[in-house]
Amino acid sequence: MRSRLQRAAERLTERLAPKVPDFHGLLAAQCAVVVEALDELVAFTSGGTPVHGVRVRELEKEGDRRQVVTLDTLARAFATPIDRGAIYLAATAIDDVLNYAKTTVREIEVLDVRPDRWMAEMAGHLRDGGAALGAGFALLRDDPEAAHARAIEVHKSERNAEKVYRAAVADVFAAAQFAQAIGPGAEGVPEAFDRLLLNLRRREVYRHLSNAADHLDVAGRALLDIILADV
Repeated sequence: MRSRLQRAAERLTERLAPKVPDFHGLLAAQCAVVVEALDELVAFTSGGTPVHGVRVRELEKEGDRRQVVTLDTLARAFATPIDRGAIYLAATAIDDVLNYAKTTVREIEVLDVRPDRWMAEMAGHLRDGGAALGAGFALLRDDPEAAHARAIEVHKSERNAEKVYRAAVADVFAAAQFAQAIGPGAEGVPEAFDRLLLNLRRREVYRHLSNAADHLDVAGRALLDIILADV
């Protein structure tokens, strides 16, 4: 049992040299939620099963909770092992990825669009990038060199997602499909118009996935900045 003198000494030590919070662990915990949510997003865009969309929403709320913990800890911390700005940027960018994953699910439901191969392919690249980001933050403290390689993988995943986005937009607005629907007369105009409206809705979903990739890249760049700052 500690004596009164020992307890007083511990309190004095805490005041003079406060414990440094485990921001490596807090950011890694946020990433773990992203990885799970992106797995569910891949499942949702591959088959459209509602249960996976529900799970994405649940994980987005859990991600919000973990971001609050990270930012509250940052606000209260006397000292940090990582630049404060980098911690804030990483924490908010990680949460933004979750936000766009959730809005992707919501847009698919609200706009009454069936998931297609483009959505599934973009979600797959997001999942790869999220896994690389999570691995990078998990390795950050003990193996910065390996974490650096994972940060580069995050950027590659973002570029891959953007390539798919551009291909998807080109595909859904290809003129040939509308000309074919219209045919030689005006009878096919309503069908072509309906197809155009459907493809406009699809493009909105693609845009949300593209935005998720952008924010994933921001988080990856934050990880890279942290690594380079310690070199």
